[in-house]
Amino acid sequence: MAKPWAPSHIAEVAKGLGIDLRISGDVKTALIPILETELRRITKEMEDQTLEADPDRKTLDDPSRTRLGFNRTKGMMSDNLRRVDSVAAAATVSANERLEAYLLHLLRMASHVAARERVGTIKDRHLEKA
Repeated sequence: MAKPWAPSHIAEVAKGLGIDLRISGDVKTALIPILETELRRITKEMEDQTLEADPDRKTLDDPSRTRLGFNRTKGMMSDNLRRVDSVAAAATVSANERLEAYLLHLLRMASHVAARERVGTIKDRHLEKA
């Protein structure tokens, strides 16, 4: 069985989320079972949705959206490393989130350009102008 998160790790994650106040040890400890309960709910929901979309699937998926490939991104990041040896899963997830936000930004800008031309398809020229 997998070990739950450490209370100190919960506090570090909270700092990264912008929580400026200190968190008491009791609260850090209390958050662990709360997060575990939420993770069980999320896992069940995702499992149900995955099997609803593909009853023969054997791997949990994110059925609500398609994402950039984790392994592909991690491999490409590894190819670009110069001063460290490997890429952590957290770095890969973060990079994918940033790439998806960048993709959304680019496509929104290109769609505005296309809308000004009153066309329904984003073309190369729209992306270049964006």
